[in-house]
Amino acid sequence: MSGIRIDKMKRSSSFSMPKDHVHDYYELYIVLSGQCRFFVETNIFSVSAGNGVIIAPGTLHHTTAHSGASYERFIIYFNQEDILSDVWDEATAAMPDFFESRKITIPGYHHKELADLMQKIHIEAKSAGDSHSLLLNCYIHEFILLLLRYQDVTSVQNEISDPTAAAISQAAEYISSNLINDITLEDAARVANLSSTYFSKKFKELTGVGFKEYINHQRIRQASSLLLQTDHSITEISEECGFHNSNYFGDLFRQMRGVSPSVYRKMKI
Repeated sequence: MSGIRIDKMKRSSSFSMPKDHVHDYYELYIVLSGQCRFFVETNIFSVSAGNGVIIAPGTLHHTTAHSGASYERFIIYFNQEDILSDVWDEATAAMPDFFESRKITIPGYHHKELADLMQKIHIEAKSAGDSHSLLLNCYIHEFILLLLRYQDVTSVQNEISDPTAAAISQAAEYISSNLINDITLEDAARVANLSSTYFSKKFKELTGVGFKEYINHQRIRQASSLLLQTDHSITEISEECGFHNSNYFGDLFRQMRGVSPSVYRKMKI
């Protein structure tokens, strides 16, 4: 994706992302009205009006309507190079994980101010001309800095009130912590204290991916990190991530990342 993109849309009570969702740019997602439910890597949580989520590149995520109710959301898509370095540096200096995947909670008395600014951003994004583009970027930088100032860092825990969602989240955490081992559907269902059949159904419903797909995603994600951060051989990394066949690992990595593990490592130097 090139440049900043804005998307504002209402979602019906039956909305659910049709499949697993991963992209190579940032997503700043704010709920304008109603409530939705997010799955982000291993966490499942609800997001109500005035609050939001930051999704970092490469993060598996899935959104569904919450409790059968419609909602409206506002999204800013961007890359790091789209944000002024001074703004990026100030945000990360004040809060090192600001641009990492996480929930954003804003005190209610700031919701109207941010909603008004989002409306200005939406209007400028639909207009043409250099002056509109310049003003749009100014508003977005202001929005990021206000989020940094206003967010309630004491209330950003990923609370889960639904026992089944909590169980699925616990199983996802178990999977992500045991990637080197063989993980069966029965193992994960046992962690969630659910039957295998029901667990498989609810896992797909709440995360947007099947059980096997999720394991593969987490293993390739871990392998990508090891390729960049270690000098381990590709065969060693394959084994560390739970792949018993390095050829299968290479094929799956190429399928999910678009290049081979060796090329990926060189591209990121």
